[in-house]
Amino acid sequence: MNIDKIISSPYYVEYDEKRNSLKYYGKVDQYVCVVVRLDKKEYFVSTFYPLSKKKIDKLKSKEDLNN
Repeated sequence: MNIDKIISSPYYVEYDEKRNSLKYYGKVDQYVCVVVRLDKKEYFVSTFYPLSKKKIDKLKSKEDLNN
């Protein structure tokens, strides 16, 4: 899986204030979420997991309603 591709050209990105992280959503072979933890001294990929495009589109819609 090419995590760099998802981070450099994401389908969607959201900030998770509670966990102080960025969630990058994209597709390589399947849609996935790459979670990048934002610490004061460094940034690192904390996890990634598969996700359906339908779920990502729901997240995007929710954000659009809040703006």
